[in-house]
Amino acid sequence: MTFRKSLLSTALIAVASTSLLMGGCNGKDKGEHALISAEAAPLGLKSLDEKVFARHFDVAPRTVSDEEANLALKALSMDKESDLTWQSKAGEKGNYVYNNLQFESDEETITIGQAELLGVHMQDGEATFDRVNFEDITVSEDEVSFGIKAISLARPSPKMAQLIMHAIQRADGLDDLDIEIDEGEEMSLGAVSINQVSIKSDEATGTIEQIVWGTDEAFQKGDAKFGNMDFTITDKNDVTTTFSFEGGTARGLNMEPYKKLSKDLKAAGLGQSLGLGSMFGGMNVFAKPYDDFTIGQGTLKNEFFSFDFKGFEGQAKEKNGVTTITQVSKPMTLKLLSQPKSSNGARAFETFKSLGFDSMTFKTSQTQIMDKAKDQIRLENGLFEMEDGFRLNYAYEGEGLAAMVKAAEREEANLNEDTSPAMQMQSTLKSLEALKLQSLKVSLEDKSIVERALKLASEMFGQSPDMLKKQMKMAVMAAPIMAEGKLEKSILSELGSAVVEFVENDGETLTISVNPPKPLSITSLIEAKESNLAPEELGFSASVSEK
Repeated sequence: MTFRKSLLSTALIAVASTSLLMGGCNGKDKGEHALISAEAAPLGLKSLDEKVFARHFDVAPRTVSDEEANLALKALSMDKESDLTWQSKAGEKGNYVYNNLQFESDEETITIGQAELLGVHMQDGEATFDRVNFEDITVSEDEVSFGIKAISLARPSPKMAQLIMHAIQRADGLDDLDIEIDEGEEMSLGAVSINQVSIKSDEATGTIEQIVWGTDEAFQKGDAKFGNMDFTITDKNDVTTTFSFEGGTARGLNMEPYKKLSKDLKAAGLGQSLGLGSMFGGMNVFAKPYDDFTIGQGTLKNEFFSFDFKGFEGQAKEKNGVTTITQVSKPMTLKLLSQPKSSNGARAFETFKSLGFDSMTFKTSQTQIMDKAKDQIRLENGLFEMEDGFRLNYAYEGEGLAAMVKAAEREEANLNEDTSPAMQMQSTLKSLEALKLQSLKVSLEDKSIVERALKLASEMFGQSPDMLKKQMKMAVMAAPIMAEGKLEKSILSELGSAVVEFVENDGETLTISVNPPKPLSITSLIEAKESNLAPEELGFSASVSEK
């Protein structure tokens, strides 16, 4: 990888990840300045109560005349049988019950025990309804069958209501869907609940207890739930894999990004270009993404490996324009049980065993802080740890996220469908000038991974660990000679010396820091070579410390 690409990768991580750095080293960052992240304690969150989701399906009784309701039913093609037939229909004034519905085509057969339409009416000249409930649904195709105990959909927009009803009553599905969506018009759904799903085919069987999503339009917040899930899958080599997951919930999801994404996807479908400005423009990029979420434990297993995860949780709090987001994972354990038959799998198994692990257990945690008034984002106590292997500590600090979005909006105002890709890239780079890195720090603590890696390399290349270390030293000494420019030479020299020392001595900590004397734009990092970025402008340092 070239030096420029390496810097580009660093920049993209700074822009796209949910973490950046916080450090405090000056000049050479010696041992006493190694970053040791504090492991976050479990948040102790609990799954949401069913009452939280039930309220999303409450719809007020609606008074509708038979004349208006019949007009809406006709527009929804539910006034009389077509490809979709039913045994009976009853109801009046916008509320109707259909029993024993069936749809059949050359490809599939759909049966619905009961369909209940509530609040069928006309809205701004278009047909819609307040809620629809389906019970005892089966879908049979050539080699796959689905069963769903119940589906409920509440508060759809008119276009969404038409799409839902069209999907269950036409032999060609959505292929002949004739719905015009005007610019600025939303396709939305207030709540959806899918209960007791079963899937069966020659290759797989599985069940999903429940999927629920509901939004509070007044506060633009959403709640979600994924219930217990169990699947068994057999591949073409007759290897059977089982997956069991107890699900999870999310509370207070910020719906603004989801609505923005929907509009952006629609714009892309209309041929409009999507840049940073269109994706983030008009949004409060410092708003908390959710109140909290929990992901339960699960297991993925076959005869060759098992992967167990104990869960993941996150919580976001906002006070006086400062949003703090904490995320914590419980232990995740990977075990290789036997050697796979495939060449890639066999190599992975041999590598795993050569490293001396019977299993690998990982855990992570981090805290991200976003300050709207300062237009600053920082990540503290970033931790990724492999038990009896290594501990990676990371932190960063940056500024100008909101400024970047404003700059991107200005740049995109000058673009059109005829703008070349090269000009679009230049526009993006100009926008990124506003996003700046203040500091970055990463510390890698060796907890046996160096010794294990040297042992593995020794087996692979047929050379002793001491000989491998000597060869590494020679490569490190030669690297600065091959470097292009002062910055690349400075980084390779300092980093190489630190890596050699880190490998030479077991149990030490390698620390890499970037501390520019003044905030450095992401564009400067991306174009470091072209702009002749000086070493002192970057503030790069690498060092090794003892335990």
